[in-house]
Amino acid sequence: MSLTARDKGIIRELASKYGELASKGEQITRRQRMLDTNNLKIVRPTMLIDEIPWHEMNFDGSLTCLCEDDFARDMELYFRKALFRDKYFPCDTIFENLYPIRKSYSQTDTGLVCNDDIIVKDKGNHIVSHHYNDTLPDEEALAKIRIPEITRNYEEDIINVEKAQELLGGILPVVLRGVSVSYAPWDRIPRYRGVDTVFIERYDRPEFLHKIIQKLNEIEVVTLGSYERLGLLEPDH
Repeated sequence: MSLTARDKGIIRELASKYGELASKGEQITRRQRMLDTNNLKIVRPTMLIDEIPWHEMNFDGSLTCLCEDDFARDMELYFRKALFRDKYFPCDTIFENLYPIRKSYSQTDTGLVCNDDIIVKDKGNHIVSHHYNDTLPDEEALAKIRIPEITRNYEEDIINVEKAQELLGGILPVVLRGVSVSYAPWDRIPRYRGVDTVFIERYDRPEFLHKIIQKLNEIEVVTLGSYERLGLLEPDH
């Protein structure tokens, strides 16, 4: 779908408001406070508000997206959330004077599978109740887990940057950013094995749990190495 004048108008109006917010001297103060906190200086600690139930927040209609194009809607929601944060709970969130796009990549399947039964109480909420079934019951299942191959999608990066620039019309610079990295193996293992199973096998079969986490660690080390080699591992503190 080609970008419409209507979508461009919506984005540019929001981007202008966001740019005004990101240009305030207060952002420099917040950034310095965060640097001082991380450098263990005695200042007021940085306060951030996260894990926001966005599906419950649209009480004033300001989070309603109006763009037709999916890419434009993602950008629109980014700006709407930022402006909403600043209006209702600004805290020490730093708003950068740019629009970030995550570098694109793909990876082959590892064979790790989450098999769960869910109960949905609120269709607008991505948080649901899970019961996880065991998909790594034995050595044979563990042996099927594969190390992923990572591929950088340079052409997709070019397309995304050009599309964002077209929507913004020069109001904000578009910056490619590295991928987000988060590794919490003990959060993941119960999703493959079931919570009760993990608790029981910490006593009955701890050596097998050690083999699982060793495999996950191996996958993570290779993945991070691929990120670094492909220029995907880029800090954006």
